[in-house]
Amino acid sequence: MKYCDYPSRSLMVMACQRGIQVYDADGSVMLYWHSLVPPSSDEVSASFARGISTFQDCMLCIGTDSGNILIFDVPTRGANIVLREMLKGHTAPISCLFNKEDLLGSGDDSGKVVVWQHDVDSNSIQVLTTIDIQGSPCSSVLLWEELVIVAYASGLIRVFNVLGRLHAEVAAHARWITAMDVAPATGLVLSVSEDSFAKIWQLKSEDTVEIEHKASECVQDVQLCGCRFTSVNGSSFCVTGYDLAEVICFAAK
Repeated sequence: MKYCDYPSRSLMVMACQRGIQVYDADGSVMLYWHSLVPPSSDEVSASFARGISTFQDCMLCIGTDSGNILIFDVPTRGANIVLREMLKGHTAPISCLFNKEDLLGSGDDSGKVVVWQHDVDSNSIQVLTTIDIQGSPCSSVLLWEELVIVAYASGLIRVFNVLGRLHAEVAAHARWITAMDVAPATGLVLSVSEDSFAKIWQLKSEDTVEIEHKASECVQDVQLCGCRFTSVNGSSFCVTGYDLAEVICFAAK
């Protein structure tokens, strides 16, 4: 589930096994339903939707188990949400999506990452870069300045440029990295893992691209599964974990 903010409205979007549900901001009214299985089917389906992102102030992107990315047009008001196109650049299930301006990053369960770019002249979304390092599922993708930051189930974080060149790699966690976030104003990256650690990293992209460890916090006996900076400069953040009915917040002293 993710709250998606647009210039004129906010939506609550849920991706699940049978389809995609779009609600208004407070969740009281369902505006749109997109089924991934035939409406008349009562059988248990292996289909699922995973990965949610806004794009270009008027689009909603949803990943699927087939590796396709569904692109919906979102109106400024009302419920006339329409399937616009389907992006086909993956063969494994989509695991994560992230957008920045005219770029969309997608990762899948094979470890493949695709960076897409919106072409204004043709009003279409095209492949800019493919990063095909297989062996471990991609669990999170971020875009910051001209960099692509990718987290893997192996605990690695790799930093590429938007053309796919590898600049840095760090063994960030001992177990599966479950989520990442970036502070756009400072280039701080927050990562959490099933190893119970939340870690902050500093990206540097002046002369050479570097990633430096800045801080760590351990939430004892909790497998962390979600994180988010709560300030644009990365001075505060929140995390949560599996089967944890609370959000834990941290702030710099």
